[in-house]
Amino acid sequence: MTMLNAEAISLNIRKNSLAKYIGNSLWVLAICSVLGLFSSLYWVFDLFNHFRPNALAASVIFCALTFFFDRKHLALSLSLTCFNAALLSYALWTFETVDELGASDTEGLVHIVSSNLLASNNDHETALAVLTKDDPDIIALTEVTDPWLAGLSALEKTYPYTIKHSRPDSFGIAVYSKRPFNAQIKRPSPRAIPLGVLEFSNFDLLVAHPLPPVSASYAFDSSVYVRSIAKFASLSDKPVIVAGDLNSSIWAESMKPLQKTDLERVKLGLLSYTWPVRLPLVAVQIDHFFAQGVTGATGEVLSSIGSDHYPIQASFRISDNTRDTSAFARRIEAEF
Repeated sequence: MTMLNAEAISLNIRKNSLAKYIGNSLWVLAICSVLGLFSSLYWVFDLFNHFRPNALAASVIFCALTFFFDRKHLALSLSLTCFNAALLSYALWTFETVDELGASDTEGLVHIVSSNLLASNNDHETALAVLTKDDPDIIALTEVTDPWLAGLSALEKTYPYTIKHSRPDSFGIAVYSKRPFNAQIKRPSPRAIPLGVLEFSNFDLLVAHPLPPVSASYAFDSSVYVRSIAKFASLSDKPVIVAGDLNSSIWAESMKPLQKTDLERVKLGLLSYTWPVRLPLVAVQIDHFFAQGVTGATGEVLSSIGSDHYPIQASFRISDNTRDTSAFARRIEAEF
């Protein structure tokens, strides 16, 4: 056997090995993509839906790989790309978005920043700098602990209206505001995870952080929590804004209760993601703004504060009609 033949055989073996690896990986991706369709049957299947955009990106890459190295799987990669694209398009179509503000819409806006601080994060100075950079009217925070309250105490000079509900776990909530409000902490789920309910003069704000759906009991608790958000929003006779780390992407079955309300999502950018900060290849957007009754909104993702989540911010155009700031609380108390 000549050296040339040996090299050709070795090259052919490597190509076959690569083709086999590509084919096996593509089938794994296909199975994961299809399992998400059964999310209403079992909580584990819904986890695959969160990463639907990542699956679409991977299937596009596989189209190129199969074209050059494994033509027999090209049809599968093309079909999988169309499949994930169709599911994403359907989700975007069914989950309506708030009309975006124009460049000239600068007056009378409510500017809100929302951030998961990460309980173990101690970079208070960076958080203060990023969260206050654009001088928001309201700063809504989750994963608030006593050390975080101490580290952010300087906010109270500019934001005199506050609600602070720290916890030793990852589910404390705090809000700092330039505008006065009435507030209460509700615990709508079986594990009593807090939900901030704030009534301003012309809108209501829900600050949310349900449990991550990483077990059957957590997934159930999260579903009850999200359904409560939908119920609370329906009880308000004012515009409603929902802000926070919902531990879910809009592609997931767990977000369906919000789709069935008048709540609309605020776009944060076509390719935006919020978690995990250090793993962009598998990152998804699980921090959100939703709103109903507002006439426009614009959102974006901010720079890192040392958390595993990026902060988000949005500006909302809301009518100035002042209404009873205790009516929302009375309705909630009557229902819950």
